[in-house]
Formats: sequence, structure tokens, C-alpha cells
Amino acid sequence: MNNDIIKSLDNKNIKRISKLLKSSKSRRDEGLFVAEGLRIVKEALKRNITNDIYVSESFFKSNFDIIKEIEVNSKITVISDNIYKKLSETKTPQGILCLCNVRSITVDDIFANLKDDSLFLILDDLSDPGNLGTIIRSALGAGADAIILSKNSVDIHSPKVVRSTMGAIFDLPFIYVNDLCDTVQKLMDCEVSVFSTLLEDSYNYTKPDYSKKTAFIIGNEANGISEDIKKLPTIHITIPMKNNLESLNASVAASLVLYEALRQRSEL
Repeated sequence: MNNDIIKSLDNKNIKRISKLLKSSKSRRDEGLFVAEGLRIVKEALKRNITNDIYVSESFFKSNFDIIKEIEVNSKITVISDNIYKKLSETKTPQGILCLCNVRSITVDDIFANLKDDSLFLILDDLSDPGNLGTIIRSALGAGADAIILSKNSVDIHSPKVVRSTMGAIFDLPFIYVNDLCDTVQKLMDCEVSVFSTLLEDSYNYTKPDYSKKTAFIIGNEANGISEDIKKLPTIHITIPMKNNLESLNASVAASLVLYEALRQRSEL
């Protein structure tokens, strides 16, 4: 452990953490992101993707057993409570965060590891961090192999997304692609059945067979699936709704179709 307590916002480590919290470019450039909270820090430690831990002075003084356990294999730096509160992205910070290595896959990885029952979720310009965090948890729980995101989708390593995944972000592979249409077309060329959540000419989402290679496309919260994706020969599915409701929250829609796939596969 570093015995010196950081008491200045001008400290180089504090400036670095602040940049990583606020800037997606900094996260990309450094290949690092910030995970805050005891539960998610423990999950990161289990997976050996961090050994750089920062704690508030209060956390350090009141969690002796946790500190002793962590510092066996990790570097712990103590920050004054005042500086930690200014740094933290949460209203009531627990007093512990870590820097984690970004772990992503490539397009080649996806196609090299296709299985007869591969399951993918494709996000077309998803914009809300809270939705993405919920979607990641649902996708992991439903057994998805990876999430594919358009280049304009929300940053998966933004603090709000990371917090809302509650650790699921460490276990579900993901990739951002520059040309989503091209990736979708390649999936279809590899006999992946691709389903778009659209109202036009659509099937009830419970009707198609999702037991083989499957991918679901979820669109932007305000605008839905992009016009370019609509031009592709995907299979349209819809979730029936009553009381004149036009659409569901993106994370709810994603969860429903993913868990329908899991239900079908569980019955085989």
C-alpha cells in the first residue's frame, strides 16, 4: 500500500482517474476504465483485470479485513474523503474504485467462433447508458455469446453503464463496428438468423425458432432501427402490446426476445 494519502485534485493519479471517468477518448487511448463500488471491484479482482485500487481514507480505516485481503495481490492508494467525493460519480460513494483493463473482441473472433447455437445481440445506435447496462445483464443471463454495437452507440465503459451492469460487463464479450450493415450481412451469410424488432410485416416474437444461430437487433430509443438496417433482409419480429402502447423500453424489449430464445433452448 502507498502510505501517502492523496489530498490534492492536482495529483497525477487523480487527474488520470478523472479523465477516465469523463472521457471515452481517454478510455480508448489508455485501454482502461474505472469501476466503482466494492462489489464490482471484487468481481474485477476475481478475473485478474485490475490490481490498481483506490480507496477513501474512511473506507481504509473502517474496512481492515477487506483492505488486508485486497492488498495481498494489489496496489492500494488512499485518497482523502474530500477528494474522493469530488472524484466519485455516485451520490453516496462507498469509497473504493479500481482501474480495469478494457477487454474486447474483434469481428474475426465472432466469425471464427460461430457455433450451431450462437446467440448475439446487436445494438443499433443505442444511446442510454442505463439501458445498455441492463441489456448487458440480461444478455449474459440469457446466454448470449457477444454484444455487437454500432460505432455511434453509447460507450460501454461509461461510469453509469459500468455501475448498472453490476459486474456483468466483465463476462460478456462485446465489439463496436464501423459498418453495422456489413457485419449484419456477414452474419446472415454465415447462416445466422437475424431478427429485427420492427412493426412492419412482422411476426409475434414468440413464433420464430431461435434454437439455432440467432441474432437480435435492437434500435435507438427514439428512432428505432436505422433505415440502412431496415433495407437488409432480416426477419421482422414484434412484441404485442395493448392499450395503444407503441413501443417498449429498449432494455425491456431486448430482455424479452433474449429470454424467449433461452426458453426455447431450455426446452430442447
